[in-house]
Amino acid sequence: KGPRRGGEGQTLKGKKVKSININIRLQQTTLILLKKKAVKLGFPYQTLAASILHRYVTGHIIISNT
Repeated sequence: KGPRRGGEGQTLKGKKVKSININIRLQQTTLILLKKKAVKLGFPYQTLAASILHRYVTGHIIISNT
């Protein structure tokens, strides 16, 4: 079964959370590397980017200040 599409994503306290579209500027090399990682994992690159952002804002990824 492939990734879910259609505007609804993960739940927040039992309620469906609607997905929204965003625009973001990235360095070209960042996007190329993201797409390569996504292919290796078997995900669309947008899904991988959304997953990384979600994990960061929920505290599952910590970015060091060093």
